[in-house]
Amino acid sequence: MKSHYNPKNNVSDLENRKYYIETPKVKNFFILFMIMMFASMEAATITSTATGGAWTTPGTWVGNAVPATTDAVVIATTGAGSVTSPATTMASLTVNLGATLTCTTTQVTVNGSITNAGTITFTTGRLMQGTTNPANFTNSGTITFSGNGRIYFTGNVSNTGTLNLAGTQVRFIGASTAASTVSGFTTTGAITFSRSAGSVTFQGNVTAASVSETGAGTLNLGTGLTHTFSGNYSKTAGILDLGSSILKIGGTFSNAGTFTPNLGTVNFTGAAQSLVATTYYNLTLSGTGAKTFPTGTTTVNGVLSIENGTTANTFTGSLAYGTTATLQYNGGTSARTVSTEWPTTFTAT
Repeated sequence: MKSHYNPKNNVSDLENRKYYIETPKVKNFFILFMIMMFASMEAATITSTATGGAWTTPGTWVGNAVPATTDAVVIATTGAGSVTSPATTMASLTVNLGATLTCTTTQVTVNGSITNAGTITFTTGRLMQGTTNPANFTNSGTITFSGNGRIYFTGNVSNTGTLNLAGTQVRFIGASTAASTVSGFTTTGAITFSRSAGSVTFQGNVTAASVSETGAGTLNLGTGLTHTFSGNYSKTAGILDLGSSILKIGGTFSNAGTFTPNLGTVNFTGAAQSLVATTYYNLTLSGTGAKTFPTGTTTVNGVLSIENGTTANTFTGSLAYGTTATLQYNGGTSARTVSTEWPTTFTAT
């Protein structure tokens, strides 16, 4: 290659070309190096000392480093000591066996997994998994809310320990498209299902005051379980799949979106209740008050079991049976309304 001298910069054209070729390589290497350096600086694992203390006190942590919002936190304080948390955010949270994290009325946000083998206590605070990175919640220790707090889940929930929720609200949030599984739990608070994608399948019995389904995701009640809600079940979106479980509703049932009865049972357990005109597999009328079949057609493909005593039920709409359906009176003195629940031609059993 012929080289020409460039008096302006005292270098040849060939040297200029070599410079322009190699400079981007050096620049790209420098950028990559800086990215790796900052990534290592952003994510660290911060572990509490054996004696613990206040979250914001450097001496509470090994190396005197108070956790940043991007750090993974490990609570290793055992014995009589504990770590007391203010409102804070972290990348993940691990509480070791025998360790204690005290949170009282604050909101603790974890943008990743929560793993507890020790003890976590709240009064009316909030334990929240961030929606940016859906992650698992694993409890083999004890988590206690003594008041009406909130707990938020974005992924799988495994509970082999003790979960004392009192009146805590349980909320399933996020936009993960994954299929998540959830262990059973009991709360006297409400359940909110606002997950916009994916599915949540219960793997244990769930008891709560009420349920509100507002997300476009799927809530599957699982296999052979019994879920008891003393109040309303409000469904404005998404998919409710009963699986082969029993859904007990003590209040009002409102059903928008998609209702998949599968092989499940809906049991209206309250006083005076109005049903939803839809297709059920098994439908049970229990409790103490009259049940109203609303305008429209209510179809039972499995068993219609009338167990609500001598109170006569009201049929505003019509009742239809599948070809293998069964009508049974299972309350001893249950009222029999001939020609309404007993159609003129009864092709089922």
